Formats: sequence, structure tokens, C-alpha cells
Amino acid sequence: MSDETKQRDDGGSAFPFQCQGPTTAPEFYYGMSLRMYLAAKAIPFCLRDYCGEDGLPPDTDNKIPNHGGKTYRDRRNEVLSGVAKDCLAIADAIIAASK
Repeated sequence: MSDETKQRDDGGSAFPFQCQGPTTAPEFYYGMSLRMYLAAKAIPFCLRDYCGEDGLPPDTDNKIPNHGGKTYRDRRNEVLSGVAKDCLAIADAIIAASK
């Protein structure tokens, strides 16, 4: 089985809960996965690593000087994609370390 087809361990539910109305059977709500919760918590740190004090590149189609025709929007998308991948990698590492 290749890595792409393996089921990723999402750590289970981050905040599961059960509730019951006065005349209904118990209902379970699972909410977001622990993986998504941990990834979201890592966003500020990953953004700081990618962007430093300058923040995200502007969301415009203006060309970046001396970057071979790349636009600021292209660079912004690269940064956000990298941030997302790093956040998920951090979450995966935390889940693996907790096993």
C-alpha cells in the first residue's frame, strides 16, 4: 500500500461530547479531529517562520521585482501552502509521539 492510500491517524476527536434531550436518545458529536485542532494551534508559529516581521505577501497580481515574472499572489499562495503542510506535519508528529 502506498503512502498516499494509507489511512492517516487523525488522533480521534478533539472535543467529543454527548447530549440528550428530554425525549430523545443520546446523541454523540465528534467535532474536529485532534489532527486539525493541533494543526490550527501551530498556524501562528508557522506563519512567523515563513513571513517574519513582514507578514504575508500582498494578495495582488503585481509582479515581484527581480523574481522572473512571479506575482505577489503566486508568492502568497506558496507561503500559505508551505504553512499548511508544516502545520499538518507538526500535528502528525505530536500524534505519533503520544502513542
